[in-house]
Order: sequence, then structure tokens, then C-alpha cells
Amino acid sequence: MRMVRVYCRLGWGPTILGAEGVGRDAVSVGLWAFEEELRPRLLEKAGVTSDQSRRWHALAFGASKPSIAEGAA
Repeated sequence: MRMVRVYCRLGWGPTILGAEGVGRDAVSVGLWAFEEELRPRLLEKAGVTSDQSRRWHALAFGASKPSIAEGAA
């Protein structure tokens, strides 16, 4: 449940569907809705730029090679 508290502090708390375990061993399953207006706040709190976030997303979900414009170095 520790990560649930972290997400709630960010203003992006999940709807918990189920949980098992206690304390550090607890595991939860939940659903998150993402509204675009949350993005700037999450980026700021994470210390990540919008360009970094978009590049990481592209790399993680199948982009073959990010362009220089997307922040590749």
C-alpha cells in the first residue's frame, strides 16, 4: 500500500480492485484514469521534462529509434 500512498500524494490515486498481504509485503491491483491536465504536475514532481517523458515512452513502446528532435544524443 506504500505505492498507493505515493500515487495519492501526487494527486493520481488509483481505484483499488484488490489487495493481499500486510505492510511491505502487500500487493495491490488498481486502475488509474489519466487526465492530460495531471501531466505537468507529475512531470514537475518527478523532475522530468516533457521531452524526456515522450522519448522514454517511445523507446518503451516500440519506437525503432528516437529522432534528435525527441532528445536522442
